Amino acid sequence: MDVGSRRWVLGFFLVTTILVSGCVQQQLPSSSTTDGASDGFKQGTTPPAYEATSLPAKEREATFSCENDHRIRKRAYVLLMGLGDHDKAVWNEEKRLMEQDPKADGILIYDQDENKHLQEISSLFLADLNQFLAEHDAEELVIFGSSAGGVTSSHAISKLNFSGPVALHTLASPLKGYGLTGPRAQYLGDRQGYLRDIAIGFEPFDSPPTNVKVYHHKTVTDSVLKAYCGPLAAFCDPIEVQDNNLAGSKEFFYPQYDHDTIMDGVIHEVLKCYNPALQEVLEEIRKVPKLGNFCTGEEECNDYCKNNYGRCKDYCNNNPSNPLCQKPFAFERPSGQPTEPLNGTLSRQEPTSNEPRSCEGNKTTFDYAPVNLEKTKLFLPLGLMSGSHVTPVDHHYFQNFDNQEADIEVYSPGDGFIESIGHMPGAPEGRDYRVVIVHTCTISSIFIHVETLAEKLATAVLSDGRTAYPRIPVRAGEVIGYYARNVDYNLVDEEITLPGFVVPSHYSGEDWKIHVPNTYDYFNEPVRSKLVAKSLRTAEPMQGKIDYDIDGKLVGNWFLEGTGGYAGKGTGVQEYWSGHLAIAYDYLDPERIVLSIAGYEGQDSKQFAVKGNAPEPATLGVRSGLVKYELVGYDYYAPDGSFWDRKSLVKDLKTRSEETVQGVVLFQLLEDRKLKMEVFPGKTAAQVSGFTQNAKTYER
Repeated sequence: MDVGSRRWVLGFFLVTTILVSGCVQQQLPSSSTTDGASDGFKQGTTPPAYEATSLPAKEREATFSCENDHRIRKRAYVLLMGLGDHDKAVWNEEKRLMEQDPKADGILIYDQDENKHLQEISSLFLADLNQFLAEHDAEELVIFGSSAGGVTSSHAISKLNFSGPVALHTLASPLKGYGLTGPRAQYLGDRQGYLRDIAIGFEPFDSPPTNVKVYHHKTVTDSVLKAYCGPLAAFCDPIEVQDNNLAGSKEFFYPQYDHDTIMDGVIHEVLKCYNPALQEVLEEIRKVPKLGNFCTGEEECNDYCKNNYGRCKDYCNNNPSNPLCQKPFAFERPSGQPTEPLNGTLSRQEPTSNEPRSCEGNKTTFDYAPVNLEKTKLFLPLGLMSGSHVTPVDHHYFQNFDNQEADIEVYSPGDGFIESIGHMPGAPEGRDYRVVIVHTCTISSIFIHVETLAEKLATAVLSDGRTAYPRIPVRAGEVIGYYARNVDYNLVDEEITLPGFVVPSHYSGEDWKIHVPNTYDYFNEPVRSKLVAKSLRTAEPMQGKIDYDIDGKLVGNWFLEGTGGYAGKGTGVQEYWSGHLAIAYDYLDPERIVLSIAGYEGQDSKQFAVKGNAPEPATLGVRSGLVKYELVGYDYYAPDGSFWDRKSLVKDLKTRSEETVQGVVLFQLLEDRKLKMEVFPGKTAAQVSGFTQNAKTYER
């Protein structure tokens, strides 16, 4: 699964809060420049509208100036990332700027776990920070916190065990939270962990010690903070959400920035306090083209866009004058493939021009399973819908949830080349990889969540988190790594195009998805029978199914109108799947109708059965008019009636739906490829008579 754009938060907001020691910045001008160089905005955009009288004059005129103590010999930098921001690579530019400080002695980019609550996150941060400081000889501490990182740092700073000067800079941080208490508590939904803490809100934080200076840098208009409110948007004031200053702090307002753009704009200025020589460096950086806030420079953007293709294409469609959009990305252009095939099976040949490659695919079959099946308990079919996988997934899962160590072998099923190796977003160093093996011109294997790599592959991993393209030859049955409890696997055959995606171009963000074949057809006996024996699914098609579209019918995948298909918009608080909708069938019990809805009551997605398991969506079209489904929960049961624990190998599993209605969804096909939809959580069919102004339009 790909992650979202630079510094936007998973299902919430990525507010970049910075903690920085002893350094203050001049408040930037609020004029609407359009070149994207001096004000941190994307090229071709202008700052949001701002009413100059919205703030008291003394606050509008407050400036941020340097208070750096140049007698300091060594300082340490710490940057707290925001919620959902687990890709440290997006902070590489800031890290490089910190490294250029001649007094820099240690840099920590810190990830926090939003599944935990603030108290625990704060304690873990302090413990890790104390360990970091013990390993360095810093006299001064500069901490950058991202979004909710500003909340964490504000909560933790009073307990920091450090005697030298410290500066805490928060950026667009929801220090007060949203106050979803009392009558508003009904809007908490299923938020858990840190998201729930921020939704409920915070009392004043404890005062920091005297060696700490605190600077709160705040947005005035903030689309991310505002969007988090959902149905309460009218009651959301971004300035109020940020209004919980630490005692003795200073605050500064930036009407020229939105939530994301305040990060670079302020961080760069703050770092100049510590290293004035950065002025020339920053001027050079401003000359380097950027792809919005996704990436900087051709090399970095080629790497980013290979894994976020849909978002980059969407940006370029809206910003065609950007120099990075004036030519194909490197991976779109002909690239050097291995000149000699491995034992004759790898025949992928690239043309010497931009013409489509003329290669004819070589069919191949495998004598090795993708994993050690003796240590593997389950083989899950294609088509699961869960979490960010709103539409049926294109990969299998090999699982053994009773296993603890990363000691289950992952094999290359056939000869080929390692085409790419990349860390999964937010993965700890040295663990959790995505590996692609090219077997022939058109056939490849994709592994996700390989926990550790074989030494041969590990040496090719890039240290800065970028994806490597090493072209390492591997043999059939060769160990490429290990998994502990779960590893994802799918085959791709570009000569096969699934018929149940009526608009294939909608899947440009993951273009392999439309080329997923019957997995079993590619494995020879006895491996094929061993895979079948480990599989939970017994219904045909045995491999599972992901393409349910029927043109002009309700069944299949749908995408929120205007979001660009599967790739999504990739902006704001929403991740790419937030505009997804699937009306399909269960991956183990294909007789069960499943509605998979993104963003249901604030969740990544939620899957429902429909009461009565009818009407059949494959029969519903434009002439069917308004369709009303009551949503009910469901679960899996063995043939003997016992509940399935989701980790044991049980054949012939069937679903059983609940009686309690959890909500209602209305559908109406306006055209063959246009669908109107609205959900009514907590309602029954008798309580819903028609659409309201909250209805959404989907397309395919």
